[in-house]
Amino acid sequence: MKTVIPIAEIKARGSDPATFQGAQSRMDKFNANARPYVARMEALGAQAIRAKGAVAKVMALREMLDPVAAAASGVAACRKGCGKCCHIAVQMTADEADVIGKEIGVKPKTPPAFSDPAKRDEAAARYYGTPCPFLVNDQCSIYAYRPLSCRTLFNMDRDALLCTVVPGDPPKVPYLNHSQFTMIIARAFMDSAKRYADLRDFFPNGKGKP
Repeated sequence: MKTVIPIAEIKARGSDPATFQGAQSRMDKFNANARPYVARMEALGAQAIRAKGAVAKVMALREMLDPVAAAASGVAACRKGCGKCCHIAVQMTADEADVIGKEIGVKPKTPPAFSDPAKRDEAAARYYGTPCPFLVNDQCSIYAYRPLSCRTLFNMDRDALLCTVVPGDPPKVPYLNHSQFTMIIARAFMDSAKRYADLRDFFPNGKGKP
């Protein structure tokens, strides 16, 4: 069955109509930028699902998501040196953690407990406001090897104001709707679906080569 990755649509998390309208306008530009790459992204998503090893899966998924970052460049509010989104949960599988660990030269820890998929929101809340251990001077110190979930998160607002972490107040950022990419990632890692944890559980001390 052919894997379909539809063009992303806006997913507004705020109630301000102006915020939504502005974000929708920027999404139109994103969609235009991404459209030429949709067929290739679909093929790479299918390749990742068929791949046998974790390394092959991660490589195919990264390549699938490269056009997302390219399409969002200059359109999303995300900029180098803005580390606000690096203070929220980063869920990943143990398989992906192993791949990243080998790339950066840091063996991942065994989490005290893996996340219950039914309680994913609780896991997200646990690390809300906690900086990523790889965040150095508001920049990702392992950017080339960053988790897949980090590669799908883009703020489609005009600036990063709504990304500011406020304890007890969930973000109201008009994020790019990454659900179609998340579904592909989940299918690719079906074998390790019960071995999800936060990046901080795998790499509590960060470091590693840049």
